[in-house]
Amino acid sequence: MTTLRAIATALGWLALAALWFWAWHLKDPHLLFMRAWELPVLLGASAFGIAVAWRLARGRLRPVALGLAFASLLTALCNEAASRQHRADVEAASGPVAQALGARFIVGYDDAAQLRDLVRKGLIGGIFVTGRNVKGRTAAALRDEIAGLQALRREAGLPPLVVATDQEGGAVSRLSPLVERQPALATLLDADVPDQELSQRARAYGAQQGRALAALGITLNFSPVVDLRPGRAPGRWDFHTRIDERAISADPAVTAQVALAYERGLESAGVRGTLKHFPGLAGVTEDTHHFAAVLHTPAPGLQHMTGNHFKKCRNNLTQPSCWAM
Repeated sequence: MTTLRAIATALGWLALAALWFWAWHLKDPHLLFMRAWELPVLLGASAFGIAVAWRLARGRLRPVALGLAFASLLTALCNEAASRQHRADVEAASGPVAQALGARFIVGYDDAAQLRDLVRKGLIGGIFVTGRNVKGRTAAALRDEIAGLQALRREAGLPPLVVATDQEGGAVSRLSPLVERQPALATLLDADVPDQELSQRARAYGAQQGRALAALGITLNFSPVVDLRPGRAPGRWDFHTRIDERAISADPAVTAQVALAYERGLESAGVRGTLKHFPGLAGVTEDTHHFAAVLHTPAPGLQHMTGNHFKKCRNNLTQPSCWAM
């Protein structure tokens, strides 16, 4: 019984500490899936913790246990109040300075209706459309939603929203199935073809993807990945970065050739692309979505990875290895 009591006591203290930690990190992005009911659950758990601490804690430990439980309750309420105040401050903002700042924000959303005032007042510069925005919906519904937000911009005399997504192809295809899922860009290298034909294939890939995105109202695609393949499996704690699965090639010249041709294809449909995750993200083993990471690759190694190749290609697209019709 003594052992069981000690274990129960330890678990109780751990639970109280976890409650406070959760309250301190209220509305953390990792807990987005429970945002709608996070506060009620946390408050209920804190109230339960207070009752248990009052009932079971003994002697000088009682005020400590009650303090932790009350701290989680008050921290949650204070963080919720601060969050609501920040939102109210943003929604109440107006004028040139607010618009200049807002133009630098591209925001994700769950309910487009909550964006209408921000869009109309120029307090955001764009929106990010991802899997949760397309789940269970038709292409027409998403297209009308985006068009409605753009109409608000026109009525207000403001520049169009940047409408961004993350449709790389392969594993990262946020708008599929509304946008046909394409294999990763790296699969274009499976066939041994001349440079010019490889560029043609990459451009056609980008054009196909661009037309599908443009049909929905997307104007910016966070693709392609131009980091280099590390040639190793992802680290144990790499859940999302996984560059080895998303990168085009280990060769910087081939990567630049395919990426530039792909971007030309996107642009032919009116969609801009982004060169992302370079140089050297593949050189870290941590998943930077969740953990801080340090890149230890020396400067000469980074220079070799990029080799100034993208700069050369942007300045001279007539080079065979940069050809991107």
